[in-house]
Amino acid sequence: MRKFSWKIYALLAAIAEASTGIFNRTSMEEGFESEPTAFYGCLLSFLILTLFILLRYREEGVKELFNLKNESLRIAIAAVYGLFIVFYFETKAYVSLSVATVVFVMLGSSMITTLIMGRILLKEQLTLKYLSAIILALVGLFLIFHHYGFDKFSFATLFSVAAGTGYGIFLVYSKKANLEEAGFKFLWWFLGFGSIYLAIPFILNTPSLPSMHDLKNLLLLAIIPTLGGYYFTIAALSEGKARDVQIVLLSVPLFAALFGFLAFSEVLTDTQLLGAATILAAICIVEWPTRKDHAIINK
Repeated sequence: MRKFSWKIYALLAAIAEASTGIFNRTSMEEGFESEPTAFYGCLLSFLILTLFILLRYREEGVKELFNLKNESLRIAIAAVYGLFIVFYFETKAYVSLSVATVVFVMLGSSMITTLIMGRILLKEQLTLKYLSAIILALVGLFLIFHHYGFDKFSFATLFSVAAGTGYGIFLVYSKKANLEEAGFKFLWWFLGFGSIYLAIPFILNTPSLPSMHDLKNLLLLAIIPTLGGYYFTIAALSEGKARDVQIVLLSVPLFAALFGFLAFSEVLTDTQLLGAATILAAICIVEWPTRKDHAIINK
């Protein structure tokens, strides 16, 4: 099977993840609460992947899954950060914050976490090029979402920070533990553990079954941002550095804005368009080949 560049996988991950807010917000606007939305989205992803493996690989596929049982503890830890914390807190944030606001806070906290944890766990160099891209990305995100008023603290904002921090730790930890190399096997265990974790708040908060209308939206949530987003993120991490993957994932707001226009006729202002261009400039800085990128901190 042909392997694509990590940049392509990271871009596909960004596109998939950009749709999360639309499906989450649609479910909750139609009366479905945050806990069942997070739980069913993860569980359906796990069941769909299980069915795919059974149909595609049959008995050999099942055997391959359980060949990874020795890695179950590390995958369980990754699922705490990359699924439970992200799904639970992100979904709760959408209850009272706009999709754009949640995405901004998540990406900002995730980016900072990836930088710090990448330096500590992966010993990645801190370079001038990377810091320049980070500054440009932050400026761009601020220009896009400044009118949402971040001066007013709320628990939803804190939930967004928690979700972004969890995702940043997941990116670095997966790279450190080489879990991304397991592909579908990792994703199956990952979603399985995540479903177990998310079942706890679901059961504790008056569990309910989805209607047929809810199920349609939950299936889209399970397939596109969950299965698609995590699979492409893992594929990108297997080929590229965690911090570079994170920079490309900063394009999520651009795709979220596009989806918002297509779904809800939302239009970006001139300032927001300038912010979008600034984020693209940040991504280009990371992608632009250089002979030597001086490290600020080597050890």
